[in-house]
Order: sequence, then C-alpha cells, then structure tokens
Amino acid sequence: MMNFGRKHVFALDDEMRLDRSAVQDFLEKHAGEPFLIFGFTFLVWHHLSEIERSDSLDLSNGILVHSGGWKKLINLAVPPEEFRQRLQASTGLKRIHNYYGMVEQIGTLFLESPEGDGSLVCPSFADVVIRDPLTFDPVPDGEPGLIQTLSLLPRSYPGHSVLTEDLGTIVGVDDTEWKGRRFVVHGRLPRAEARGCSDTAEV
Repeated sequence: MMNFGRKHVFALDDEMRLDRSAVQDFLEKHAGEPFLIFGFTFLVWHHLSEIERSDSLDLSNGILVHSGGWKKLINLAVPPEEFRQRLQASTGLKRIHNYYGMVEQIGTLFLESPEGDGSLVCPSFADVVIRDPLTFDPVPDGEPGLIQTLSLLPRSYPGHSVLTEDLGTIVGVDDTEWKGRRFVVHGRLPRAEARGCSDTAEV
C-alpha cells in the first residue's frame, strides 16, 4: 500500500503504541489536504477507536483502507457498521473501506462497496465463485459456501484461481454504483488454521 502514497508516517511506534506526536505533526503539515490511511483492521480498531476528539487528532480528511487480522482476535471482531460509526465518532473519519485480498493473488483487491453494507465488489479483472464445502459445486447466489477467487493478474505463477478457507455469499451483481459481483465474507471455516495478517502483531 505504500506505493500509493508519499511522505509516509507510521502512526505506531516500535512498541506498537499510538505515536500521537507523529500523527499530530503529520496533520499539521497537511492541514486541509486529503490523505490515505492504511492498517490491518484489528490494529486500526485497537488504536484509532481509542482516540477522542479532545486529543485534537482530526482525521476527517483521511481515507481509511483496512483489511485483515481478526483471526486471532475473533472474540473482538465488530460488525462493519459499528466499526465505521465508532471511528467516525472518535476521529472524524467518513471514508472507510474494508477490502478482501491475499498475498496468493497479490494486486487483486475486492474493495468494500460504497453502499456501506459491508459487501465487497469484484474488480473488472477478477471474480468470485461460491462453492459447496462438501461437493465443491457452485451454489446459487444468496447461499453461503467456500469462496474461490479468480484473477487475471497472476501471470508468472498459478495464482489465477485460489480456493480459500473463507465462507461467503454472493448478494448482488451490477446493482450498485460500482459494477461487478458483490459478496460478503462470513469468516473462516471452523477449525481452519489462523494465518495471514493476524500473524503481523500482537496487541
């Protein structure tokens, strides 16, 4: 994600604590300008949701893109609407987008729909298939199953088709401002191994 920005500032220090002075300095230098915030979902929730307006850390010009990291902290996971409401109330953030993606299909991101319902939209170069976890046959739209992600981007390795251990449901096609297949992710299969962004840090 750092490729999409410049003048990078890390909001957490070496002890994984919010570096309020670094964030405040950044906001003062770029007052009135739009800026991009990226973080793993559980770290964003753990640190940014604790900010209060009295801290004078107004992030209302920011665009937050976040993903991943609830697997080890599933008991703390919060619904998308509560996530957005809490961060907006504490930081002023209004543009908040979750995304679904994995290193196995690097460069392919399924971004959260602007509808604000937590659904994710397939980009023009990618798609998803929802499969029955027992037969692996595709299931009808609206029924849950295993998520298979397809992408045109991987060319140097067989990453064009990935059958995940995540459960999801297709909830619409070309029915919002962003065209494409829309789906929601329900979580991991029971007893699936925890791995990925949740291994990045402990809180």
